[in-house]
Amino acid sequence: MDIPPPSHQVVETVARREDVPPTELPRPLHDVVDADAIDALLAGDSPVQVAFEYAGYDVRVTRNNGTGVTVQVDPVRVTRPEDSSDERPT
Repeated sequence: MDIPPPSHQVVETVARREDVPPTELPRPLHDVVDADAIDALLAGDSPVQVAFEYAGYDVRVTRNNGTGVTVQVDPVRVTRPEDSSDERPT
């Protein structure tokens, strides 16, 4: 069985997390990042990690010393801006 390229693994992983077919994700991956570049970066045997945001997820794709590619997706965390310390009560 052929292992799909890392860009396809990203789409498949996010689609599984969303419980939808890959074609029902909000945007194609290539609208967000250069999928061919990701595949090329991860094609070698050297360790490398690529991180980006896609479809509401923080995505990390890692190659570890030629042992394969790992795709990790976590929901994007929304943070509220902290109160500015420059603001003083009047």
